[in-house]
Amino acid sequence: MTVRLVFACLVAALCYGCRPGGAALPAETSGTHTWSGPADGVPGLDSGTCYYVGKRFIIWAADTRGGGGGGHTGDSTGVRGDGHISFVDAPTLTFSFQLPHGKPGTAVVDGTEYDLSKSGLLLVKREGDKFVVKQLAKDLSGFDAQSANFSTYGRADPQIKSFFEGKP
Repeated sequence: MTVRLVFACLVAALCYGCRPGGAALPAETSGTHTWSGPADGVPGLDSGTCYYVGKRFIIWAADTRGGGGGGHTGDSTGVRGDGHISFVDAPTLTFSFQLPHGKPGTAVVDGTEYDLSKSGLLLVKREGDKFVVKQLAKDLSGFDAQSANFSTYGRADPQIKSFFEGKP
C-alpha cells in the first residue's frame, strides 16, 4: 500500500510539470519601495520610489510623494500589469508592462513604449512640467530591489548618479 501511494504521488508530481503551459515558473518578487533622506538631498538618490517586478522591470523615480503602486497578473503566457507613481506638485506618472515568459517584454511609461530587451531599468524625474525617462542598459544580476539601498546603489553608479543630479 505504501509503495502504491509513493508511486502515485511521484506520477502526479511528474505529470503536473507536463500540464499545458509547462512546469510552474519561479515567482518573481514585486512591489513598491519608497525611501527618504534629508530635505536638501538629491531627489532620486536620497529619496524616491521604485516599482519593480523582479529584475525584469524596475521604474525608479525622483521627487515622489512617497506613493504609488501597481498590480500585475501572471499566467502561462507571462506577467502583465500597470501602476502609477505620485509626484510632488505634479501629475501622476502612469505605466504598464507586459513580460512574456522567456522574453524581455515591453513597458509603456507616460505614453512612450520601451523595449525591455535593452534594459528593464527606467529612471524618471521631472523637468519643468514634463517627465524625463531614461532607460539604462545595466547588468542587474546582483541587484535586489526588494532589499536594495537605493541611495548607496545610485551614488555608486555614475549613470544613475548623473541622471538624478542633472548632469549630462
